[in-house]
Amino acid sequence: MGTQTGTETTVGQVTETEHSFQVHGTTTLEYQVVFPDGRYVVGTAVEHFSFIVNGPQTISTTTIQEPRTIYSADGQPIGKVFMHALSHVTFRDANGNGVPDPGEITASVDRFFFTCH
Repeated sequence: MGTQTGTETTVGQVTETEHSFQVHGTTTLEYQVVFPDGRYVVGTAVEHFSFIVNGPQTISTTTIQEPRTIYSADGQPIGKVFMHALSHVTFRDANGNGVPDPGEITASVDRFFFTCH
């Protein structure tokens, strides 16, 4: 358990047509997590996202790259980790009620892994 502080910034664009709309953007989270023993982690998560609403179907795609550096209590870098993720969520409103019902949402995490340096 630790205490996290940070700043999150999102920029994006909305494109609307007669039958659909699309949202594309980037969220950047710059943060620090401090642990009770004095160790801390500094990282920057960059998330690229898009979702497309076209009639009864919504498709959302998210990719994340997040490098983190781990520091000892005296401020010396002791490790680096890099997280990579890619996921998709699809909502098909089969009965047209605008509410997700059983079987109308599918999700996949196509990639999720850490690399250590």
